[in-house]
Amino acid sequence: MVKYFSAALILATTFSGCSHHNFAEVYAKAQTEYVATVGDVADDPAIWVDKNDSQKSLLIGTNKKGGGLEVYTLDGTRVQSLKDGNFNNVDLRYGFLHNDKPTDIVIASNRSDDTLAIYGVNQESHTLFALSLNSLHSVHQSYGLCMFHDGKDFYAITNSQTGEIVMQKIESQNGTVSAKIVGKAKIPTQTEGCVVDDATKTLYVGEEDFGIWQFDLSAGLQNNGLIFDTVEKNSFLESDIEGLAIYNGYLIASSQGNNSYAVYEMKGAKYIGSFVLSSGVIDGTNDTDGIDASSASLGTYKNGIFIAQDGSTSKTQNFKVVDFNDIINGLKLTQDK
Repeated sequence: MVKYFSAALILATTFSGCSHHNFAEVYAKAQTEYVATVGDVADDPAIWVDKNDSQKSLLIGTNKKGGGLEVYTLDGTRVQSLKDGNFNNVDLRYGFLHNDKPTDIVIASNRSDDTLAIYGVNQESHTLFALSLNSLHSVHQSYGLCMFHDGKDFYAITNSQTGEIVMQKIESQNGTVSAKIVGKAKIPTQTEGCVVDDATKTLYVGEEDFGIWQFDLSAGLQNNGLIFDTVEKNSFLESDIEGLAIYNGYLIASSQGNNSYAVYEMKGAKYIGSFVLSSGVIDGTNDTDGIDASSASLGTYKNGIFIAQDGSTSKTQNFKVVDFNDIINGLKLTQDK
């Protein structure tokens, strides 16, 4: 059954780059504590859902100037800071088998030494613990990172400032985590944001000055990329193309050039519209790098959340949390229930 959401569309005008564009306007309901260091520091978030008690779910953000990972509650309170390197992007998956125990796994790209930083989630203490640090090498000039879960297999996909993309199979034997390269691809210029739709085995990659690519992972990662959308074709999309996220059949892209977020139906690569995160009780976002979304019911967020890095604030950087229902209403999205 398809349920239609038809709340009134609230419009906002973006003044950076394309001032004639009117986009749906949403507001943050929460924000994380600010990172300690001034400057371009915070980058990419991931949402860990506690399947036993969704109100205890966690927000995980990268700190790329030596802060590693910072872990927050849904209301933005910092509960952990793991200063293990210059972490750029982060992603997670559920049920990785480690020491014969299903373990939710978090992986970040460490720009300090081009390695994978791998953590598990302690579901009792709601903290992260290290599984592998500074030993599993990925790609030179590592930048973006996303994960892929296919049956019993778990993969980390890392890309670089030169357009190289590498897929590594992550395994655990006798308590030791390993990573083996099982696929490679290349696009012309600098990449960063990426996300995988596990259900369709499709990888989406942002080429910052060009647009969005998609790769079929059915036979592993290879040079079979297709153009999903470009800044030349879509005037509502402006470089840099930064973070990518998936929500119930929709792809969301951070369009940094006009401080907006473009939304697509993944099936058919259909552009639906864009929204901006404006200032209200909590200030809005600008120059967003990483984003994430979850459709899980998280406490009062019955239709899940959207989280975005705020690249320019009156203080230092942080992450903003949006009730996804506001995006559904603003863009009149449809959801299969």
